[in-house]
Amino acid sequence: KSIKLMLNKTGFGIKYFITYEDFADFKKNLDGNFAELRNGLVRRFIKGLFFSIFFPVYFLARKILWELKYGGLIFIIAKK
Repeated sequence: KSIKLMLNKTGFGIKYFITYEDFADFKKNLDGNFAELRNGLVRRFIKGLFFSIFFPVYFLARKILWELKYGGLIFIIAKK
């Protein structure tokens, strides 16, 4: 919302706006959530459990999330 607001306030009209996130970027973003777990064995176990449950849900819902503008990467074409 903030990017759209900034563009509109500066006289730009949005011609195309999409969010997305490829799998590698998405996984790197999630990996940061487990960085505080110092025990490597526990960290790997919890990550494996989380990813095995979460990834199927993510792959089914990601197009919907992107349409709702919840992707991690943004592509905008704007014209003044």
